[in-house]
Amino acid sequence: MAIRDIWPDPDGSLWLATEGAGLVRVRDPRGAPRFAAVGRAQGLPVAGVHRLLPDDQGRLWLSSNQGILLVNRGLLHAVADGRAPRLPVEVFGPRDGLPHAEANGGVQGAELRTRDGRLLFPTQAGVAVVDPARHPVVAPAPTPVIDTVGVGGQARRLHGEPIDRPLGGRDLTFTFTAATSEHPEQVRFSYRLEGYDADWVEAGTRRAAFFTQVPPGRYRLAVRAQAPTGGWSAATLSPQVIVPPRFFEQGWFFALMGLAALGAVALIIRLGLARARAREVALAALVAERTAETVRQAEATCPCDGAARPRPWRPTPRGAEMRYTLATLALLAAAPALAQRHAEEPTGVRICVFELALPEKVTPTMEPPEDPRGPTFQRRPVELAQRSVFAKLRAMGKDPGLR
Repeated sequence: MAIRDIWPDPDGSLWLATEGAGLVRVRDPRGAPRFAAVGRAQGLPVAGVHRLLPDDQGRLWLSSNQGILLVNRGLLHAVADGRAPRLPVEVFGPRDGLPHAEANGGVQGAELRTRDGRLLFPTQAGVAVVDPARHPVVAPAPTPVIDTVGVGGQARRLHGEPIDRPLGGRDLTFTFTAATSEHPEQVRFSYRLEGYDADWVEAGTRRAAFFTQVPPGRYRLAVRAQAPTGGWSAATLSPQVIVPPRFFEQGWFFALMGLAALGAVALIIRLGLARARAREVALAALVAERTAETVRQAEATCPCDGAARPRPWRPTPRGAEMRYTLATLALLAAAPALAQRHAEEPTGVRICVFELALPEKVTPTMEPPEDPRGPTFQRRPVELAQRSVFAKLRAMGKDPGLR
């Protein structure tokens, strides 16, 4: 970084014109110096500055290889302090009267200021004379004009009426410009889509604003313009742009989807209950079928001659059927042991029923104990067990003692 010029600011700081870093401010140069650079990142259009010349209006004129630059000294300090994000710069070139865009002074500063306040800048094609008094300190802000709005790649000119039928798509493009003859290429813009943007968006010198996937709603584009060394203009508003919702973005669609979800949940619950009931009915039918089969097998092997036939089977409640079946199966399983015990110790009396007091004790009785569940549960299990015992004894060649 080469230093081309040094200008002492009236506030005590120094401004360095450099080749490569733009302008550099030095605070407290005699103590602990603090440096702040203002270059391309802060809005300066060039990285090399040859010379700095002040005028009587508090501005600085800078010579460079790309023309003569004009900046406001107060704004220059604000950018160096970080109080302003960007430095407004006005650039003068050949179409503003300069003999050549490239000014001399890369080796030795040759710019001069006359007694009447005019500034002399040598260029590659001669000397340029600038009269700062003839240039306004604050340039009037240009008026922004919004030209077109584009939807889905098709542009539509704005004539003030609302646009309630977009041409298709959700991508919006606005184009705008500024009505000014003072360096129109240096006019800066900022915009904000009301209803979409929370703050202003800096567009620089670009004259278009782009928005993608805009949600349904009503929008207006606000555009501001700024002269190179002036302030922002008042905002210009576009006509209202209406982006209608798709069918699946409307309230009735969400309500319908909610009802459909509730219906699906209710259907799933109902199907689950139906399956549970079907399994319960099938289990009850299976239990009844197997109970009936057990009864038929027991009656087929009955040793009696018909005098002691069991009562016909009667349907009972589901829980009673289960208890009845379990009792029957338990006594039938114990029949071989009962038969063996009776064969080893014959009682010599007619055995009608067996009462199981303990697994190792079998006591012949004439009548079963009273059962509160009724005669069906009182007699049927023991009668079936009795017949199974008699059948087992005959198979073993033993006389059960029946007469």
